[in-house]
Amino acid sequence: RASDKLSKAHATLALQEAPEGTGWILMVKDVSSNGTFLNSNRLEPNQFVQLRASDKLSKAHATLALQEAPEGTGWILMVKDVSSNGTFLNSNRLEPNQFVQLRASDKLS
Repeated sequence: RASDKLSKAHATLALQEAPEGTGWILMVKDVSSNGTFLNSNRLEPNQFVQLRASDKLSKAHATLALQEAPEGTGWILMVKDVSSNGTFLNSNRLEPNQFVQLRASDKLS
């Protein structure tokens, strides 16, 4: 094992506009001390990688979903805790299996 310490931050997520304005791409970057895993493969530290709908990120901490905003004003990113030990949004533990909207400055752990 790389370290006996738990990471305070596992990964950074970013929305990036797709080429030619065809939509948005969800990207992930490992910023942890113990590694972030995408489909059971360890990500290279500090390098963004595109996420696809079927990807599994670091076992199963949370489910992310893009949802159309009310009145077609864009898209919102939602998160749902599906872990056995809890998922935290801005240091507050999420209720299991309930989607919550993420905002640009949120910290998910």
